[in-house]
Amino acid sequence: MARMRTAVLILLAMSIAASTSNAAAPQPAAKSIIRHTGKASDWPDTKVGQRARGWVEAFASGDSAMREFDTKELSKENLAKKGMDERIANYRKLHERLGKLSLVSVIKQTPVELTVSLLDSSMEPHEFTFDIEPVEPYKLASISLKEVVHGHGMAGFHH
Repeated sequence: MARMRTAVLILLAMSIAASTSNAAAPQPAAKSIIRHTGKASDWPDTKVGQRARGWVEAFASGDSAMREFDTKELSKENLAKKGMDERIANYRKLHERLGKLSLVSVIKQTPVELTVSLLDSSMEPHEFTFDIEPVEPYKLASISLKEVVHGHGMAGFHH
């Protein structure tokens, strides 16, 4: 059932992408833009889009890349909440569960928040939200994963 739902979502996303690429008028930035390649050029060219893309790339690259990314791109407040060893342990658990992530669509974006749908290695979609600080240097303030736990409502990951 879950695989059928995923297949339907992917087909829907692809058909929307095909229909929006033929549209004459450009889409406003606040609307969802459906994509399924995960290429860097598909991410929004904004401060929050750059940070989110960088996190997904580090996520795919292993412990060292994630540690380096966290050290450089997370806000001081975010880093103060959790030690690096705990962050890497949480990263490993999430990476083991999801594998490589790729961009499917932008769900919502503002100058300081980006919510995207990312496909995991099993082709299951996951909704991630990236928030940045509203002032320079625009470090990541939080990263969260919203998931539906069947029979139990919503659950999530927060980095």
